[in-house]
Amino acid sequence: MKKLSRVQDSRLYPEEMDQLLENHEMFETIREFFRQNESVKKTSQALITHPNTVRYRLEMIYKRTGLDYRLTNDKFLIYIAFIKKLLAKVNNE
Repeated sequence: MKKLSRVQDSRLYPEEMDQLLENHEMFETIREFFRQNESVKKTSQALITHPNTVRYRLEMIYKRTGLDYRLTNDKFLIYIAFIKKLLAKVNNE
């Protein structure tokens, strides 16, 4: 069963997304980005960082995966990857 779900996952979003989410800062940036209704400004305020830092991290997703945080379909795939990682963290605790 695990093998089947892994095949399905790889079709939803690029594997590189899983690697990016291993980075704590990237994980927290994405978490806050969705908490703040996809607002870079509010995300930067919540993380106490510069908006360009948030943009840089989100651009890293595009450079590594081709997923653009400004496009609805791509945001959805980023969110799926994030939720999958979040659930894995919860299950491991």
